[in-house]
Amino acid sequence: MRGIVFAIFSIVLTKIDGLHLDAGQCPLLVPSSVATKIPSQLAKKRPNFITIAHRGASYSLPEHTIPAYRLALELGADYIEPYLVATKDNKLVAIHSIDLNITTNVASLYPERHRTITLDGTNTSGYFVFDFTLEEVQKLRVKQRLDGRSTSFDFSFPIPTIQDIVDLLHDWNHDIVIKNNITKRSGIYAELKDPQYYLQELNTSLVDIFLKEMEQNKHADKMFFNTKNQTHFGCERMGEYQVPPLVIQCFDAETLHEMRSKLHSKGMAQPPYVLLANAKHCHLPGFWYEVGKLGFISGVGPDKKCVIQETAGKEFMIEAKKFNLAVHPYTAREEIEFVTPQFASAEEELRWLYCSRGITGMFTESSDLGVRIGTRGCEDFETAEEILKEDITEMEKEDNDKQLNVTISQDLCSQFDNKDDTMKSAALMMIGTCVGLLMGLFFSKKGHSTNKGLQQKESSKTIHLGKMKGMKKLPTNDDGGSHSDDDMEII
Repeated sequence: MRGIVFAIFSIVLTKIDGLHLDAGQCPLLVPSSVATKIPSQLAKKRPNFITIAHRGASYSLPEHTIPAYRLALELGADYIEPYLVATKDNKLVAIHSIDLNITTNVASLYPERHRTITLDGTNTSGYFVFDFTLEEVQKLRVKQRLDGRSTSFDFSFPIPTIQDIVDLLHDWNHDIVIKNNITKRSGIYAELKDPQYYLQELNTSLVDIFLKEMEQNKHADKMFFNTKNQTHFGCERMGEYQVPPLVIQCFDAETLHEMRSKLHSKGMAQPPYVLLANAKHCHLPGFWYEVGKLGFISGVGPDKKCVIQETAGKEFMIEAKKFNLAVHPYTAREEIEFVTPQFASAEEELRWLYCSRGITGMFTESSDLGVRIGTRGCEDFETAEEILKEDITEMEKEDNDKQLNVTISQDLCSQFDNKDDTMKSAALMMIGTCVGLLMGLFFSKKGHSTNKGLQQKESSKTIHLGKMKGMKKLPTNDDGGSHSDDDMEII
């Protein structure tokens, strides 16, 4: 009941605010009029699936590097996704977390900078990015984070800044996409990482730092914010669709509120906002209450466990639909150890999430996997439930056919029973005649066989008697009959 109330509350807020997005900017939830799950329609429509390159093409290259982002774009990703954290001198860089040691060689370059902090109530040790200036950070090199992936490019690439990433996307969308007549434009799906720690412990707002960085970039205003009315986001004309060029995501709802409020005060276009949720948070009673209070968000980004669970997963999708939200779970990874046990591969898992559960996009570490799922569509997809349903239907059809045969027989018998007595008598006479003929033939053959057997027996007896010593055969009668034993004279 509370979910319904806040769904109505969300609609009211949307009406008051006008739209989730500024006029001309496409929604994050792709309209059905321009999207499809049927491959044959892709010439006129785009896949109804958003591929978000999780930290770039991180399955193939070290995550959060310019080459990883560029490869993801080349593979067809709709979005590249940087995790943004701030350095000591308030510059945004993209890295796995505030601890540089997870994916870089910081321990070998700055061994003395190791320390322990309290993060989310837990003591955490590491080499923290806010203890380093941008100049120091740019001396570091990034490595592959997960075992089993290629290490050929370890320590080859530096940590990129937000300026590097915006410039990369600008060059891709303008120099590559336009020149090569590619109709698909890509965007940035940015996450602000650990904003509450920065605010509470360092008295620093990641939102303020982000907005300052955007003001300093020569491309950002035209690409994302349109303060000078120069931007063509992609949905100015009916039937057109381009992904929104910028999406802001965060686990912290207050940070999304702050970003929206400050963009509004600056007269800048609002990007879509996405609230992230871990596997525990997404099923808490207050989660959808929090979503309802936000009102302005365009999507949710849950852990995939939130939507895979049989009952809870369906309920999550139903609630998201009530709020008209895009659902972009994380994370699809190729390694079987990261695949939910009920599936044989990451592709099977992702296809089920798209075609059966109804997600509208996903964070993938293999960008080509997400693109492949979208272009393959769902026309030939069958869930285990559907296959079982087909089997049951076939069995029911066979049972119906058998029942039909029985019904036909019963109808014939019923029609026969309804005829008058004359017809019944005639039918019985015909049956009796047939039975009589059959019996006559049977006994006729039986009699012929009996006579033949008696003749053979008599002949055998005569021969036998003729051979007996001291006996004489007497002449037969004229009628051809044989004498009895009494007519024989013993010599």
